[in-house]
Amino acid sequence: MARKSRIVMRSFHRDTISDEDLQSIIDLQANQSRHDFDVASKIPSFKRIMELVEQTIEGQPLWCKPSYFRVENLKRAHPFHYDGCTLEFEPNHMAWCRYSAVSVLTKDFTGGALRFKNPDLELNKEIYKSTIIYSSNIDNDPQLHSRDAHDGNRYALLMFLATR
Repeated sequence: MARKSRIVMRSFHRDTISDEDLQSIIDLQANQSRHDFDVASKIPSFKRIMELVEQTIEGQPLWCKPSYFRVENLKRAHPFHYDGCTLEFEPNHMAWCRYSAVSVLTKDFTGGALRFKNPDLELNKEIYKSTIIYSSNIDNDPQLHSRDAHDGNRYALLMFLATR
């Protein structure tokens, strides 16, 4: 599928998570209902990220299924990919995902760089307590990205968002 060149939708926001809220967000890792944004939004910093998403993206995010969030600490690398389509710009299992957001919640790790292509961007420790929001779907210039393997505890809040 040929793609038209479009404006890159990638927005970095510093200091979106307070020290006081870090552990509460990490504790969401145990949350079995990853679609329950109402519960998560009771954490002030999580609510702030939701508001930033609403101010940043085109369209209204769905704060319910199929959108979801997760907190993860996966040590293995995640190769270059798009969240809402395949590398060939075909629908994938998350074709509903129009935007994504990532925040890193810990800093006691080595490696784990988050990398974007076109234009190139590498985020290391500067994403700690900050948030990057980016487009993920076939029709809104999905952002090609990867994450390097890491040692230590690199907890990250991930959001995958559908829109109305």
